Amino acid sequence: MDARDTHIVHLDWSNVETATLEIDHGSDGTIDETLELENQVKQVYLPLILRSY
Repeated sequence: MDARDTHIVHLDWSNVETATLEIDHGSDGTIDETLELENQVKQVYLPLILRSY
């Protein structure tokens, strides 16, 4: 990944097992590379923060 590249992530919420990553090298407006990313996180745990007022 280069700092001049544009990365576009496509998520399909009906299929959370994969996501598609499109890479535009040099940010010239043309997609140069497409990768299929496998979901490696099966569960997400969010912290619970309790506040007293």
